[in-house]
Amino acid sequence: MAESKEEIMLKKYLQEYQQGNSSILHKALNIIRGIVKLENYYDPSGSRTFADFEQVALIGIWKSFESYQEGKGSSLLSWTSTIIKQHLSKEVRMITREKTETTQHFSQIEKIKDLEDSENYIFSVSSDNKIFNGRLDMDEKLYLSYIFEVESNLSRINLKLVSVFDIKLIWPNIDRSVLASIFRVSRMSISKYFKLIRKVMENVYQKYSEDKI
Repeated sequence: MAESKEEIMLKKYLQEYQQGNSSILHKALNIIRGIVKLENYYDPSGSRTFADFEQVALIGIWKSFESYQEGKGSSLLSWTSTIIKQHLSKEVRMITREKTETTQHFSQIEKIKDLEDSENYIFSVSSDNKIFNGRLDMDEKLYLSYIFEVESNLSRINLKLVSVFDIKLIWPNIDRSVLASIFRVSRMSISKYFKLIRKVMENVYQKYSEDKI
């Protein structure tokens, strides 16, 4: 059976890749994008763009080029398409999981707003959380005073920082991708928020203890 035009071109690109031309992966993507129906993949939350899915597909091409063994019963085109679809499907599952986690966190946050004594609740769930290196040597009143001063200082910079701080305080193990989805920003932005928050925390904590966070 004669090889398809796509198979012939893909094999040519594989040879060029094996000779050290890694930029050829983008040309391979142009051949394969219609076969894997790349245009059908999207993130309804908007946290990922089409370019992000293209990057996932490129990783799939790279892995298929690295692992393909001719004569093992599968054409290069079939092998590459399968690997790419596996990576894209994994990305879609991750989006679904993040959406579920985000919904759960929003639900929990709404419940906290309804609590009559939210201050005591925050203290009870966060007094030994991992946002600090160990427990703070403070009683409840002093601890709450510290928290509220941090929030006040953060609000002068950006009100969004206060929300990030409060959520992280209550759920210290929350994933950055979930926070990025909640606030509709990139993970890099969340990392920058964390740096600002920690700087404010350290400055405020110096007033309350000799130890640093």
